[in-house]
Amino acid sequence: MSTEKRFRAIAATTHIDRHQERFTREALEELAQVYISRGNTLIFWNHETTLPPIGVVKSAHVENREDGEYELIIEGVEFDSSDFVSINQNPINGFIVSDEQLVELLKIFPPAIGASNHIHIAFDEQNFKKDEIETILQEIDTFLPISVESYVRKNTDPHPVIWIILGSGAGAILNGFLSRYGEVAADKTISVVKGLYQKLSGEFRNLAEKSEEKQSDFLVSFELPNSDTKIECAIESTEDQDIENALINLWKAELMAFNLIDKNRKDLFSCIKFLFNSKTGAWELNYLVSRAHQQITWGPRYNPNHPNYERYEEMLKSIEENRDVKWGMSIGGLPRIGDKYDGLKKKNE
Repeated sequence: MSTEKRFRAIAATTHIDRHQERFTREALEELAQVYISRGNTLIFWNHETTLPPIGVVKSAHVENREDGEYELIIEGVEFDSSDFVSINQNPINGFIVSDEQLVELLKIFPPAIGASNHIHIAFDEQNFKKDEIETILQEIDTFLPISVESYVRKNTDPHPVIWIILGSGAGAILNGFLSRYGEVAADKTISVVKGLYQKLSGEFRNLAEKSEEKQSDFLVSFELPNSDTKIECAIESTEDQDIENALINLWKAELMAFNLIDKNRKDLFSCIKFLFNSKTGAWELNYLVSRAHQQITWGPRYNPNHPNYERYEEMLKSIEENRDVKWGMSIGGLPRIGDKYDGLKKKNE
């Protein structure tokens, strides 16, 4: 950040919001501590994590307001062009670009199949209503054990997102399926896996169709052993074939993440994001962020000729259109605990 552009913003208050809910003072204090303990929390335009962050939070605290309410103040730095670099201009140790390299790596680092035997599905309540998608979730659970959670995204018009959290890497999907039906003979494994992904992609497509306003994203995230780096794989398509191909080849993204982490200093990266290219049918680097210096290294998506470039272009246009407007900040996602929001109070409570 050669020319730091600092900002100070109100992230949340104890006022009743447009959703007829409000934060308690205690909840704001807890959120401030979360920002502080995490350190360098990334900020995304309209909460779209499939696009690069626009800044980073450096500090947070709660203040009294003149009207007797409380507000969570965050301070940080807005990124500029000096914080971004192309992977082609700044090669990183362990970056893999070919299937041949992946096949060789597979001999050393097989995709992790951990103890977890289910996947976790989360969705935002502004775009999806649980009672409308309950049948679809129940159908998925008949062939793949799942748990479900809804999230509150405290902004006006969040992009529809379905989060898929895998217990232990890409292999957790197959592991969950086999735990339900038992092991299968080796010569049947391929057909079983393909059948699983066909069924899963069809149901995910059905989930996506429940969001009528915009096309949904699927964000698949998982943890890697002995690493705090967040791994996220985005599917910006609701076509059955695209979802199926993305899931079938998800292990490739996992291996690419494994190698990047293995060939570099421990926890060098705070996050590594991948994007499924529907045109080529392959997973590719979307962007990654270095933990200490907050440098963003991005992949081919940001070439104007890339099939997924248009969405990034729309974000840049939106930022420029709002450049002279005082930006508002909002909390990215809050888990729902039972029938109440964690840290939130309903208007009538």
